Amino acid sequence: MSTWADKSWSHFDRTSFEEVHAGVLDFLPSLPARILDVGAGTGRDARALSRLGYEVTAVEPSPLLYQEASSREGPHVEWRQDELPQLKQLEHRRFDFVLVSAVWMYVEPLSRPAAMKRLYRLLDDNSVLVLTTRPELRTDDPRAFWEASDSEVMRTAKAAGLIPVRERSDVDSLGRGIVWKTFVFRQGR
Repeated sequence: MSTWADKSWSHFDRTSFEEVHAGVLDFLPSLPARILDVGAGTGRDARALSRLGYEVTAVEPSPLLYQEASSREGPHVEWRQDELPQLKQLEHRRFDFVLVSAVWMYVEPLSRPAAMKRLYRLLDDNSVLVLTTRPELRTDDPRAFWEASDSEVMRTAKAAGLIPVRERSDVDSLGRGIVWKTFVFRQGR
């Protein structure tokens, strides 16, 4: 595994799903339910959701993280190597809860409208999309990283047919001095 992936693995698995996503746990659907974790990284969130009894599909574009996370022992998670904006391997699938955590700033701005529309189409009736991002640019990450302002996220979501139901800011649980923005959306009617 690369140095960046090694560092990511040790960082992300130091905190729990419940700690990182405490502000949206009340949106988790009743069991049984299907959950999609887009940009699943180390699989921390996908494994935690599977342990809670959900049917979880995890999507990760990085070959290194995908290979390592999908080979780990633990609760059953269906792994797919795919990425936004298309998520081609999820054709005709719908989910009760879609989590896009710490991913949006890696989606090229010109691809974001198509990505948001694709996420909309993955939602089942009465389900939610939880999207976390950080608005400020970052220079210590070797991957491409683009600004993701709150207004751009809201504008793109609205254009895709999503309506906001919660918006909050949280300090990074890993103590990195980052402020994360969490948006919760439902399909518009």
